[in-house]
Amino acid sequence: MKLSYLEEAGEYYREERWRQRLLEARVPRSIVIRAGTLAALGGASALAQILAACSQAGSSKETLIGTSTEGSYKWSKYPLVEKYNYRNLPWGGTPYVDGALVTTGSGASNWDFVRLRLTGYGSIMDTLINKRYGAGADMNGDEMEGHIADKWSHARDFSYWDFHVRPGVHFHDVPPVNGRLCTAEDVRYCLDVYRTEGLNRSGLDIIDRVEVLGDKETVRVYTKKPVL
Repeated sequence: MKLSYLEEAGEYYREERWRQRLLEARVPRSIVIRAGTLAALGGASALAQILAACSQAGSSKETLIGTSTEGSYKWSKYPLVEKYNYRNLPWGGTPYVDGALVTTGSGASNWDFVRLRLTGYGSIMDTLINKRYGAGADMNGDEMEGHIADKWSHARDFSYWDFHVRPGVHFHDVPPVNGRLCTAEDVRYCLDVYRTEGLNRSGLDIIDRVEVLGDKETVRVYTKKPVL
């Protein structure tokens, strides 16, 4: 029976899932034990033996996925998946920074920031710092840029971090904030609420306490252990 493209894609996806699970299950226990022992011993020879063991494990993967490259297929054994594979599309052109991205959605399920799912934050909230995107950004690293915070620093032992609140940041012009300035005290309050009551508070469990410094513009975040 001839399959539709969606049916082929579903079969292909399921096969890849099973291959991955099989690969994970077939990593020999001896390699894990051997690598741990060699790492404990240390030295260049230990590293070389670990790499050799890993390469042997990788050869099993080639054997398992061999059915995907039989005959004339380059990416998949399914004709329609092969025909419409994204790698075969005529991408061309030169990347540029411009334009607008339009997406659809129903908006936040509610406006209680503390109990929103993590994916709902970006549309209605701002952060102290962001990962930098755009021209010249290193997408393989975590280069940060200021957002609500215009500068930040840390203790020599990384036991706390200071964030200076950028001047001129206002809330939305709706009650009860009515467009007033965002202050360091607001940031402290938000962090304390998120880390104690928030739906996603596990990510802030590293915080011990949050204080506003004497300049009234800087928030100091103390951590339970050094954070680089």
